[in-house]
Amino acid sequence: MAMISAREKGLAAIKWTSLGAVLPKLTTPIFTMWLVNILDPEDFGIMSLVGAIVGFINLIQNLGLGEYIIKEQKIAQNTLSVIFWANIILAVLFCLIIIISLSIYSGDEETNFINVMQVSSILIFGNSLYLVHNSLLQQKLKFKKLFFIQIIPIFSMVLCVIPLAYLNYGVWSLVVGQILSTFLNVLFYWNNIAWRPSFYFVWKEFWIVMRFGKWVTLEKMIEFIYSNVDIVVIGLIFDLKTVGLYSTAKYMLTLVYTAVNGPVGAISYPMLGSTILTRENLKKAFLSITSRIIAFNIPLMFGIAMTAPMIIPLIFNPKWEQLPILILILVIGEAVSRSLWVQRDIYKLLNLPEVYGKNLLINIILPLSLYPIFSKYGLIAFCIIKVSNDFVYFFWQLIVASKILRFRVSSFLELFYPSIICSMIMSTSLYLLLCTTEYQFNLFECLVVILISGIIYILSFRVFYNSIYEMFKSDFKKIL
Repeated sequence: MAMISAREKGLAAIKWTSLGAVLPKLTTPIFTMWLVNILDPEDFGIMSLVGAIVGFINLIQNLGLGEYIIKEQKIAQNTLSVIFWANIILAVLFCLIIIISLSIYSGDEETNFINVMQVSSILIFGNSLYLVHNSLLQQKLKFKKLFFIQIIPIFSMVLCVIPLAYLNYGVWSLVVGQILSTFLNVLFYWNNIAWRPSFYFVWKEFWIVMRFGKWVTLEKMIEFIYSNVDIVVIGLIFDLKTVGLYSTAKYMLTLVYTAVNGPVGAISYPMLGSTILTRENLKKAFLSITSRIIAFNIPLMFGIAMTAPMIIPLIFNPKWEQLPILILILVIGEAVSRSLWVQRDIYKLLNLPEVYGKNLLINIILPLSLYPIFSKYGLIAFCIIKVSNDFVYFFWQLIVASKILRFRVSSFLELFYPSIICSMIMSTSLYLLLCTTEYQFNLFECLVVILISGIIYILSFRVFYNSIYEMFKSDFKKIL
């Protein structure tokens, strides 16, 4: 009964996590497409590096405390206060370290980056103010409230970033927009959640929480390095324009795949935590969730690869002419690596939070040794090494998961067959459609072509894999 209840709650939550993932991910690219024709690639390059640094510090600062709150269905009010104040103290320390250390640095060429980084350090403090509030909502599967909180900062783009960009404030329009968005989050989290911290802090309680949090933090740090080491290396080897091109290509793919995978990712940990935690139950959940993720990720890979060269020139000006080929290469690795991530949540529930982080180390060591060597052959060679590392990640993580959850690797790989076959049918139909006409599609017509491709993919499942089609149809009805 617990298993059924958790599944029903999860499907209900997906409706709101889907809206929370799709709406911002749908509107943000529209504004971004607007901005790329106003700002320079260098501006996006600076913000990519700043975002990588701020994001990494946030991971260290959070110490896995949010995951601890979600994991503990019943948690004392005093413990929440300890977590809150620990986060605040660390945030202030990191802000001071960034401001002081960069003030000492005297590099003239990076003056703009240094100024932006110093001002952006306030984001670290802002994010610390709502960690507990966000975790409490996730713990209780209150994704409807999370949805309404998360969409509010979208207005910072309309009210702030675009007007400032038109007034030639350049990268600072993006900085001000991020700061406004962060503190709007603080305002709405505190307004919508009754919990308030008390002036209570005991080191003994903090270290109890940290027994769990240290492994989660290590895992997130390693995962963050894995996700961002490519941008940092490009920043060290290439110029800021190249950083802007590469990070924009990666950002666009992240938007698409986060919109698809994000709803499941947001609820998987709290939902699985409310089930009966046997290894067999978790194995079934892993295979069930992953099969659904694959069914979306694979056709996205085929669709993006075929339509990016057609759509990108309609949106971006000639300064971004390398973008289609970068997306064409990177989407292969994104589709594969993003199809396997549920196991990290399952490891935590099995009290093995250290497994995922330790096994991710190989995917940091490998590119660090290869990126500097192949980067001398240009950005395309760099991207090919990035995709190769994504495949290494997939197979290595799959082998480890198969040993812990006790399933055969070959049986797992069979989950890909239906999606690949139906995606090939979709792609062939799309190719014939594009080849039989010399007509130059506009943006709206491109979107219609994508919609038709999606319908062909669904119908292919209906014809060749009806049982899977019926499963998704049932899930979709329950979500609605």
